[in-house]
Amino acid sequence: MNKGWTVWIEYKKFGEVMKSDEMKVACKEVADNIASKNSNFSASTYVGKKRAGAIIWDNSSVLDNKLLKAVR
Repeated sequence: MNKGWTVWIEYKKFGEVMKSDEMKVACKEVADNIASKNSNFSASTYVGKKRAGAIIWDNSSVLDNKLLKAVR
């Protein structure tokens, strides 16, 4: 009879991975890839309370959907 698997997640270690430099680099690569699609885009990374992340913004004052289209 198969009893299945029991998985234990060490949340402290998982949190360390989510805030690690490697995760920040991975976020930076994705953000830079999107930002490279238009010369008006800029990208930056950060480490928040629970995880690393990236933000991309449009430096131009024109309100259009260029950033949204670049993500697709």
